[in-house]
Amino acid sequence: MTQRLPMFVFGTLRLGESNHFLLENKYARRLPAELTDYVRVESELGYPMIDQQTGQKVNGELYFLTEERYDQTMMELDELEMLPPGELIGEWYQRLTVTVTTSEGDFTAWAYVKPQS
Repeated sequence: MTQRLPMFVFGTLRLGESNHFLLENKYARRLPAELTDYVRVESELGYPMIDQQTGQKVNGELYFLTEERYDQTMMELDELEMLPPGELIGEWYQRLTVTVTTSEGDFTAWAYVKPQS
């Protein structure tokens, strides 16, 4: 399994959005967060995604997943984003480590981003 980091979300996984049920009751805390040098774009299928772009910012939420549910939750999130089992890169998303800024400081986190060519 990969490194256990918090998860930065920016679209349908956010609180109140359609896929948030995958995170419900599976995190210890949530913080508003900002990701620098990325921009929110739309995929060819109309889904939100983020791509690298210097000088831009994406607002989102940082989830600190509970230890006992971490691996299962990450598998479910990878499945949602159509990553092949055990892989970090799929057709539409890549799970990448990023640095996000919160009111409690900077954190290294996972984020699903547009695959880098």
